[in-house]
Amino acid sequence: STTFWTHHCHAVPLGEKSQSRGEQNGKAKTRKNHICTRCNKLMYPGKEGADVNRKRSHCSDGARQTPQEVVQLVNGLQVKVVDQPPPYPQPSGIFTAGTHFHPLRFLQEVSSLYDRAIVRKDTPQMQDLAFAELLEKRTLQLPISD
Repeated sequence: STTFWTHHCHAVPLGEKSQSRGEQNGKAKTRKNHICTRCNKLMYPGKEGADVNRKRSHCSDGARQTPQEVVQLVNGLQVKVVDQPPPYPQPSGIFTAGTHFHPLRFLQEVSSLYDRAIVRKDTPQMQDLAFAELLEKRTLQLPISD
């Protein structure tokens, strides 16, 4: 009989709104499940105010979610540049809260990546490839001057 499966399959709604946020006028308020655009994970899996919920502006690896417009000096001129977030996933501890970059942890990860990829010739993991892409995009090569 399909009674068992019908009962259990309809126990969890599969629509856009599924999380309850309390009651209002005798009806449960629901909210849309927000998905991070970088990592495609739920941003607010817990109830409102729960510790498991992430802040709106950063991803699960601590990096910013969206591009940010910044002012940089290029040949002595101030130019507005759109700074894209790094590829997902970045190693833990390099970025926090979407606003902080930790250079010591970054240098440790460069050393660790060199050891794994060049010295030991290990198979690269997903975060190694994303970190290497970050290094490639952010490294500036200057011509040799005499």
